[in-house]
Order: sequence, then C-alpha cells, then structure tokens
Amino acid sequence: GKTQDGGKVLFGTQAAQVEAWSDTSITIKVPANLKANTYGVTVENAAGKSNEAIFKIGSEEDKLDAQKQAVISYLQSKGESTAGSEQWKIALVKRSAQDPSWEVVKITLPDDKTFEAVLVFNNMLGDWECLATGEPPWSGIEFKGQPVPSDLQKV
Repeated sequence: GKTQDGGKVLFGTQAAQVEAWSDTSITIKVPANLKANTYGVTVENAAGKSNEAIFKIGSEEDKLDAQKQAVISYLQSKGESTAGSEQWKIALVKRSAQDPSWEVVKITLPDDKTFEAVLVFNNMLGDWECLATGEPPWSGIEFKGQPVPSDLQKV
C-alpha cells in the first residue's frame, strides 16, 4: 500500500526499522544485532504477509574475500600476474562516509609489499568491482559518471 499503516518488514521474526514506505518501495535499516546468516525477509501488513525474499548478511571476512576477488579479477583483466593470490591478505583502509558503496582496501603480499585498491559495490552485478590499484590520490576514476567520493581521494 501507499502508507505503512502498521506494516512491518521482518528478517525472520525480527522487525527492521522502516525509513520510508510507498506503493512501489520500502526503505529500511537492517537490524544492527543480526549475525552473519541468510534471512527470509517478508513484509507484513493488514492484508497479509508477502512472499519471502532471501537476504544474506555476510561477515566482514566474507565481504573482504569478495573484495579480494574483485581486485584479482581487475588485475587479471589488465594482464597482471596474480600468482600466489591465495596468500594475499586484505584489510579495509576506509569506507566512504559520503557513499558507503565505495571503499579503499590494502593488499599485503607474502613478501610484505603492499598496494591499495579502490572499489565500488556495483548493484547491477550484486558484487564488488575494483576500479583501480596502486596508491592514492584516486583522481580521474569514475563509476557510472560519479567520481571517487572526496573523502577517499587521498586515503
């Protein structure tokens, strides 16, 4: 319906905080206390309960593994070697406060050499996409016409 009118969004049995509700979309905050797991998400109101959608909450380690794979794919697309990448360590340097879909990560190689990468979460792919590797500043890099957020430019 057009208004929330007592409706709720449930992750299993736990209600999410509704930020906005219209006849075409619902914006929520995922409950902060949910653990890494796969949840059935439903909308419930006076008319009944929706079909279940699956929503996966991964651990920070799972997310970093996805980012590492995005960096490896990017390097391979540039013809660079990724030999030994199973031993690479990845760490979050900074997530943009302006747009949390953007992050900078640091890769540490087995010989303790490091490099950084700027990534964006590509909603069309449903996964992370590496846009550049090396060292900041991250200037001249865009994703769908949007530059790297200014709070990540010199990280």
